[in-house]
Amino acid sequence: MNSLTSGALRGPGKLALPALLRVKGDDSESCTFVHVGRGLCGHDGIIHGGLLATLLDETLARTALSNLPEKIGVTAKLSLDYRAPTRADQFIVIKTTLTKAKGRKAEVSGRVETLDGTLLVEATYVILRLGASLIELRIPLQCHIRSAALCETA
Repeated sequence: MNSLTSGALRGPGKLALPALLRVKGDDSESCTFVHVGRGLCGHDGIIHGGLLATLLDETLARTALSNLPEKIGVTAKLSLDYRAPTRADQFIVIKTTLTKAKGRKAEVSGRVETLDGTLLVEATYVILRLGASLIELRIPLQCHIRSAALCETA
C-alpha cells in the first residue's frame, strides 16, 4: 500500500513510532497518539503545517469512511484553523468526531492537541462516497482511500 505516513514520512526523526489509535465502539470518535520528530519541521523546532494537514486528513478519513456503507470515498473538503505552533519531538493527540453521515456524505470534526490538552489545530472534514462507475475503475488510490494507513497499526 502506498501511504505517505507509513512510507516517506516514517523513520527516525520523523514519524518514528507507529500511531496508537483508540476508537469508540460505534466508530463515531477516535483518538490517535503520534510522535512528531524534528525531521518534520518547516521552521526550526516547529512541525510543518502541511504535515499536520496530512495527519488530520488520514485520521479524519478513517472516522468518516468507517461510517459510509461502502467504506470508500474521497476528500471533498478539509478546513484547518492553526491555533498554536506544534513543537517537534513530542507526542500529539488527534481527536476526531463524526458530526453527520447521510447518503453519500460524511462530515467529521477534529483537533490536534498536546498531551496536556493545549489546542494546536482545529479541523472540519467532508468526504464523499464514490459513484459506482468510479469504484469499478479501481482507481490507484483505492487502497489508501479505503483506510487511513496511519491508523491501521493500532
